[in-house]
Amino acid sequence: MSEPTYGLIGSGRVATHLGHYLELEGQPLARWDRRASEPPERALAGSEPILLAISDDALETFLTANSWLAGRTVVHFSGSLVLAGAHGRTLAWGPGHLDGTAAPGTPGQSVVTAHRDTHFRFLERVAIGDGLVVERADGVRVGYRVVATRVADESQLDIPREVDRPTLTLVTCWPFDAVAPGGPLRYVVVAEASVPATRRMMADASSRR
Repeated sequence: MSEPTYGLIGSGRVATHLGHYLELEGQPLARWDRRASEPPERALAGSEPILLAISDDALETFLTANSWLAGRTVVHFSGSLVLAGAHGRTLAWGPGHLDGTAAPGTPGQSVVTAHRDTHFRFLERVAIGDGLVVERADGVRVGYRVVATRVADESQLDIPREVDRPTLTLVTCWPFDAVAPGGPLRYVVVAEASVPATRRMMADASSRR
């Protein structure tokens, strides 16, 4: 089976990072942004999925103006879009932050979940030692390093709430190529904040007290 040609829309930081990552992975990629001389439906003909790296505010207007996207797989990346609650209604729109865990990019254990075939599809290619970056709502970017990956039953995830270093745990369904949705198995990626990021987070937490 041939690799899909990803279509990437946008020109900001998120689009730049997504494009760079896909190129490093050798993924076929077609790009479009507002500076292009041809319309997106022509530049991205045959591309799927379509990755929308545009702001939340521009999303509705863009989709309304581009009816050619109807029926295609479209994934939106805003750069900071993580929704509250890790339940089905939330995950239909984007990654969900597990209630009761630390906010991403802050001290403590932060747990984020998303579907394996959309926002967390990239986890299939993540390996121990890879870097992850979280952009908080205040614009501060926090670096993490993957320290562990594992497959576990949903009932036996055993994710600790108390951690020595700020930790980001990403959870999605497994296996990635499953035909049927759901199932009991989960793929878990654990990443710890770098030392400089940890110091910065602790300093920010202290200044807010």
